[in-house]
Amino acid sequence: MQNNIFNMATAIVYKVNETMNYEIAHQNTGEWGKIVGVSNFRLDQVTKGKVMIYRPIKEKG
Repeated sequence: MQNNIFNMATAIVYKVNETMNYEIAHQNTGEWGKIVGVSNFRLDQVTKGKVMIYRPIKEKG
């Protein structure tokens, strides 16, 4: 298991691998620096903190 610490970070869900297993695109990290990198993110392995996921919804009109 890999330990990651995200402090108030914003990322984009790049790909859904399976339920609770995502690839996220993010930048300004220790691993990737100022370029955008893609990392695996397993929601089922989060042990503390908050994860907020927003899904855009098309306005009716």
